[in-house]
Amino acid sequence: MTRTFRRAIAAAIAALLVADIACLATIDRTPDVAEAQLRTIEAFAAHARGLPLRHALHPRFATRAEFARLMSGGLTPQQRAAQASIEMPLDSALHALGLLRHDQRLLAEQERVRELGALGFYDPGSNAIVIRSNARKLPASVRISLAHEVTHALQAQNGLLGPPNLSENDYGRTQVWYGLVEGDATRIQLRYFRSLTASEQAQYAAVGRKNATRVAALKLDPFAYQTTIANYTLGEPMAALLAARGAGPLEAAFANIPTSDLVEVNPIALATDTVASDPPIPSPPAGSVVKQRGHFGALYWYLALASRLPPDEAIAALDGWNGDSFVLWQDAKASSTPCVRAALRGVTPALAAGLEKWRAASPVGMASVSSAADVVTVTSCEPAAPTPLAATFERAVAFLTARNALLAVAIIDGAPVATVGCLNRVYLAYLRTVRSPRRIFGGFVPAGDALRDRLRPQCDAPL
Repeated sequence: MTRTFRRAIAAAIAALLVADIACLATIDRTPDVAEAQLRTIEAFAAHARGLPLRHALHPRFATRAEFARLMSGGLTPQQRAAQASIEMPLDSALHALGLLRHDQRLLAEQERVRELGALGFYDPGSNAIVIRSNARKLPASVRISLAHEVTHALQAQNGLLGPPNLSENDYGRTQVWYGLVEGDATRIQLRYFRSLTASEQAQYAAVGRKNATRVAALKLDPFAYQTTIANYTLGEPMAALLAARGAGPLEAAFANIPTSDLVEVNPIALATDTVASDPPIPSPPAGSVVKQRGHFGALYWYLALASRLPPDEAIAALDGWNGDSFVLWQDAKASSTPCVRAALRGVTPALAAGLEKWRAASPVGMASVSSAADVVTVTSCEPAAPTPLAATFERAVAFLTARNALLAVAIIDGAPVATVGCLNRVYLAYLRTVRSPRRIFGGFVPAGDALRDRLRPQCDAPL
């Protein structure tokens, strides 16, 4: 692993409280009341997660500047700026698909998202939880974040956060590891949220509404932002499904990371133990200079599809994905445009149909699509002017999160696979009538229970 990649993995262990990007001041010592609240949260999380807290945690309160420095591993602003300027091969590949702005670097932007969005983080090296707060009595928003961080401490102290065996070129497998780590912590965080009083939950919601405009004002790269959010929102249903099978499968997933993020984006695939099958890596044009070979994974392709297609069609196409591989190349000239050729294995016709619609909706000359048997080949070069995609990516991740929450609830409730498949089809039809994700979200999380109750009657009879 490169140093940049290692730092990106380490930075995953930080809570991202999406709606609450508050800038809170420091205090010099741990307040007695706040520490007592932390001990209560420790007990709650240990019981909910079913793991012992083997060593007491050391809370530390930090200023905004100190918090940022600690999260960055002690790098100076100049060192961070220099590192952020380094272009990784993945950046060029995402430029070629029109997903990332030309001037952006994905890992640096994702670290910026975590830094700006976190109210706290757990440092395994010092066994400390660093908290950004000036209150002697911690508000609900901070306590909810602490429940997440305590879960990371439980993971680390019980041997679940060892260095993952990940390839820098397998982005889907990296994504699913992030999803396991953050989804498991988010699962416990949600249980803590639901244990609070109605007034505390309302306070959390009020903070979210107050700070929603701050997120937009930060001008974060939308692809970096939403792929970071997905670790939490898509990881939670995946972790919940694994936990519903008992402690063994969830712990086993930490020890043996799933081979792709198919299990994170598609609950039916997880419930039926479906495994992705990556096709052979395609060949670049003769005389080109190969920059990278690897695997994008399901989430990246879903966001590519959702950048040009309605949400229901993008999800239907995603459900047909069963593996991919790609090659990134440029012509011999150093200033030439980066291009990607990818092979995607499809298990339903919706994948090929969706990719063809994506090509037709892309800038003229950007991409070509062809199919042979169950493999769809996509060739794409960086467009001169990428389309602004902030609202599109936000909707895409929100709608997929709601779908996965709905299906996870049904699976955990014991619904047969046929009924779960019916719910999926009914949900995709329902999406055609919904313009905003807010109609199906309830406060902190998508209302999986409410969606199930609304849509389940349509699946009571065999289709």
